[in-house]
Amino acid sequence: MSIPYSASGAVPLRHKLGQADTGPRISSIETFATPLVGFVRVTTEDGVQGWGQVSTYNSDISCEILHRQVAPWALGRGVDALEEVIADIPLREHKYPGTFLRRAMAGLDTAVWDWRGQVAGQPVAALLGGSAGPLRAYASSMRRDISPQDEATRLQALRDAHGFDAFKVRIGAECGRDVDEWPGRTEQIIPTIRHAMGEPHCANLSLVTLFTMHVLRALPNAGKYLEFSIEGDDYYPWQRELFVTDPYKITDGQAHVSDAPGWGVQVAPEWLAKSAYRCSTFEG
Repeated sequence: MSIPYSASGAVPLRHKLGQADTGPRISSIETFATPLVGFVRVTTEDGVQGWGQVSTYNSDISCEILHRQVAPWALGRGVDALEEVIADIPLREHKYPGTFLRRAMAGLDTAVWDWRGQVAGQPVAALLGGSAGPLRAYASSMRRDISPQDEATRLQALRDAHGFDAFKVRIGAECGRDVDEWPGRTEQIIPTIRHAMGEPHCANLSLVTLFTMHVLRALPNAGKYLEFSIEGDDYYPWQRELFVTDPYKITDGQAHVSDAPGWGVQVAPEWLAKSAYRCSTFEG
């Protein structure tokens, strides 16, 4: 993108914005997108890179918005000014108050936090005041098309195999307006699960769950559990083979935040090769 462009009609005033910024300047913002997942790579003038992700679902649209309405305000700014840039973009793009702008901004935000972790040699959790380590996870069912008994059976298997000790199941119909998935399912699934699992204690596996894990490790008053989707390839086929190594292994009911820098993962080159690529660069 050689000419700064904003769909709001505003043009970034680079001769005024960011003069006092500290830290290396953002020189390029790249996206690698499919309709379901979109990764973002931020590179600074010194060649250091950080990886982030726009929100899942219609991610190719979110990436387009990132290049049109986020990148013009971030390119050329110092990475230490991230929080100022993130606060400023909704004001500059005030004609677009909806979710897509925020979904696109998430890609910039998370990529710069990974950049910061890479430079510091620390996980993002540590930069936020926490540390690497375990997180108790609960097994979260995403399905309503499953019978109460079949749901109970698969939750028991997950408990025995991975040590989960808390679970979430779906009741009603999605946005059901007091309508059940089928008549009587909700009234049946609650006692069925309670009988099978005992008294209860109570998102998909792209980078989004990993972001949550780092934040939970840093919050002093975080809840007891991380929500962990239990659905497989039949439900989320796109969540497989995203990373070089799997960051979501559950042992004794716990996920683990590694002490590797940044978010602690590497996006799989094979996945990147199949995605739609685009790059916005700073031409000051």
